[in-house]
Order: sequence, then C-alpha cells, then structure tokens
Amino acid sequence: VSGNEPKGSLGDISMDADGVAAVCSFSEVTGLAGEVLEYRWFHDGKQVLRIRVPVGAKHWRSHAQKAIYKRMTGAWRVELRDSGDQLLASADFVF
Repeated sequence: VSGNEPKGSLGDISMDADGVAAVCSFSEVTGLAGEVLEYRWFHDGKQVLRIRVPVGAKHWRSHAQKAIYKRMTGAWRVELRDSGDQLLASADFVF
C-alpha cells in the first residue's frame, strides 16, 4: 500500500535479502462506520494472525500486513470479517 492505494499484486511479491516477504490485504468498505473489522490470516488452514481495524467513516479504506518468512511457504488465506463474524471478503494464495 502506497499513498493509501493498493500497489502491485500477489504475483509481485518476493522475498527480500533477509528472506522476508511483506504481504498486504487491502479493503474498501462503505456504510460500516463504527464497525470493527477483523483481518484473519491462515497458513495451511491454521489461523496465525488476527488484526482488528475500527471503521471510522461511512467510506473507509484499511489494510493489514503480514510478514512471511522462508519457512512459511504453502497455502495462505486472508479473510475480512465484521464484528458479527460475517465473511466480507477473502483471498487465497500460495507462497
């Protein structure tokens, strides 16, 4: 994410010299002011990270970043859920 805009795609992600890749999940929602959204990151089917993001306006953009290390290759999924646990969006990728 650069200047509050998503940049690149999953195909652009690569490890840096230290063997770390930074992966971002970006969302844009409307009509959810006051809601608390949650990004859930899964690796090989196991949840490894939860990031809560309060929605501060009727039209809101947010993102959550996850560092992925060399030893963490495999199937990944990131989900965006509302406070009622309703799935709003998801993305699957292999790294």
